[in-house]
Amino acid sequence: MLDEIEKQLLETLFFSYYWELQKTAFKILRDQYDAQDAVQTVFANIAHNPKGIMNRDQAGRVAYLYD
Repeated sequence: MLDEIEKQLLETLFFSYYWELQKTAFKILRDQYDAQDAVQTVFANIAHNPKGIMNRDQAGRVAYLYD
């Protein structure tokens, strides 16, 4: 369960990146509903495991999707 600070951080993250992530997902998936679903799934996963968000030390070991 998220504490109040984690909820606020997730909300800030959501409002800061949702539309940009959705545009990028749409470019890849070419379907509006699939793009929305993919981005919402990302935020749901973050909400279920907020401590699993990468830190800078982990960034070099992860593959990224580029636009």
